[in-house]
Amino acid sequence: MTEKTTITHLHVHSQYTLLGGTASVEDLVARAATDGLSHLALTDTNALYGAVTFTRACQAAGIQPILGMAVSIAWPADLQPPATDETPGLLVLLANGPEGYRSLCRLTSLLQGHADRESRLARGLSWDDLRAHRAGLLCLSGGRRGWIERCARAGDLQTARRLAGRLAGIYEEQTYLGLELHTADDIAIAQEITAIGQFLGIPPVAVQPVYCLTPEDTPRLRLLAAIDHNCPLEAVPVTSLPDGGDSRIDLHWLSPAELTTRFTAFPDALARTGEIAQRCAPALPTGAPLWPR
Repeated sequence: MTEKTTITHLHVHSQYTLLGGTASVEDLVARAATDGLSHLALTDTNALYGAVTFTRACQAAGIQPILGMAVSIAWPADLQPPATDETPGLLVLLANGPEGYRSLCRLTSLLQGHADRESRLARGLSWDDLRAHRAGLLCLSGGRRGWIERCARAGDLQTARRLAGRLAGIYEEQTYLGLELHTADDIAIAQEITAIGQFLGIPPVAVQPVYCLTPEDTPRLRLLAAIDHNCPLEAVPVTSLPDGGDSRIDLHWLSPAELTTRFTAFPDALARTGEIAQRCAPALPTGAPLWPR
């Protein structure tokens, strides 16, 4: 029997990230069981389609499911827009119980259930939307695709700090700064993000993204993006790819041992994945009748 580990993945996409993820819920849960994970999150993009299937698969495997969502976030309306990439930022939101799941439902409905759906998805949720539906949620800044790290990579640490402070103003003690490590250059960025967190009192956490199970599956993400954009493979916009067209970015599942090696310089951030997992209680409604009062 595989020894259980407290390390877990908190940013995981399945096939329910439509035309954006390759792994089935069942395969993700099977891999988590093989690696000895006690908890596992599912955070499909702007959607909760896989919540029931994921919860049942985790329960069958003896794994605690964590329901979450990777949400697209617009640039704050009161700040000068970034000079280059205008694609929405990303946040990872995790439900710490039924109240958090209800907040996720409201947020996805703002995007998926609106008559102007395509425009809203392209723009992302507003920060006012986040504030209005924050109850029961833990917030992890979105790593490379989040606004905070994008500002840090552009050398604008002042704005990165300002955005981190805004997140903390919304989610308070439920706020974490996500660290992603892919190349040697990422160490310096992670150190900058950690320093911002130390200044503001926001702890860092490892949020290595999972969009597929194996490296061999990664090219399929470009194929899915081509289908989504109805264009040839070579014409796929790099902004539509989770790795931004950078082949050095790992989008596949990493084992606990691989994560430990990768985050050698940030052991507390990796250990914090387990701490966050412990804070997330079962979130899916039980199906019990709810009678009017």
